Amino acid sequence: MNLPENFTALLQKNLQELISVLHKDVLLILQVAKLTKAIEKQTWFIILNQYEPNTILINCQTPTVENLPRWVKIVPK
Repeated sequence: MNLPENFTALLQKNLQELISVLHKDVLLILQVAKLTKAIEKQTWFIILNQYEPNTILINCQTPTVENLPRWVKIVPK
């Protein structure tokens, strides 16, 4: 599920409802453009992490064009 950058109250409520009906046969994959501290503090995110202790979070932040040269120098080290 591809989620927008701005989480409305309705979207957060719907995510909480979705999480409440999950079971072990469902693999839920959520994609967020940028994972912020504000998102990590939202109730649905906390509930999701408590629902399944083996939840895997992959944070892939693509560098901006301005930061790319610096990123290329730093990452290989």
